[in-house]
Amino acid sequence: RQNIAEQTMHSQRLESIGQLAGGIAHDFNNLLHSIQANIETLQERCKPDFNDRYLLDNVAAACHRASLLTSQLLGFARKGKFNESVIDVGQLLEKVEQLFRPTAKNVSFKIIISPDSMQIRGDENQLTQVLLNLLLNSRDAVEDIPGEKKIVLRAEVSRVEMTDWEYRPDRQAVADAYICIRVRDNGCGMSEQVKMQMFDPFFTTKPTGKGTGMGLSMVYGCIMHHHGWLHVTSEPGQGCDVAVFLPRLDAKGAAQLLSPNEEKT
Repeated sequence: RQNIAEQTMHSQRLESIGQLAGGIAHDFNNLLHSIQANIETLQERCKPDFNDRYLLDNVAAACHRASLLTSQLLGFARKGKFNESVIDVGQLLEKVEQLFRPTAKNVSFKIIISPDSMQIRGDENQLTQVLLNLLLNSRDAVEDIPGEKKIVLRAEVSRVEMTDWEYRPDRQAVADAYICIRVRDNGCGMSEQVKMQMFDPFFTTKPTGKGTGMGLSMVYGCIMHHHGWLHVTSEPGQGCDVAVFLPRLDAKGAAQLLSPNEEKT
């Protein structure tokens, strides 16, 4: 019960951070659009023989990188664009596998998909990026360990006996009304302190220049936006297991999933 209480407090803290980050990112994004528009106007007016044109190109490139960063912040704050469709989870995982496998040449990568009907409503591009971010973090975690490096991507209907199910935020939720997508590795693992900060914006354990610290923040915001939740199990040297729970579209007694533009009645 103490762990559940701690997780609830952590979620509330991330919610507060998300509200602050979302407001800043929204205003900053508007400023970037203005800067980008002026840069494009200047680029069009530049004569072909203008020697310092590369300076404008550098500013335009920096604006593009800043725009990507604000998009990630908006994703964390659940204020980004959201294109909803019906998604077959098995097909989603197969798509992610095709994207990830070429980047994990020295890793034993296994994908397990339950034969059960598993459909959800959500933004396919966002969920693809979520799973890729989790897999890439697992790839980095196993990079320096001795012996065989293992990563497993698995999808199945949630079950009451799953340890992660105990941490559901809605105590009235029904297990088979959710899909569990799990990313597990046998990498370096992480401490309790790192686990408590891993979804914070700009937090990273990677060396400078190798990560913005926004990848997992985007993961957290996206899953919350899809009315789901995450649970992470990890200890130093014992690998990591990230369980993502999302509402199942076609299960009996499934939780109603509203799009961001709909209102509860």
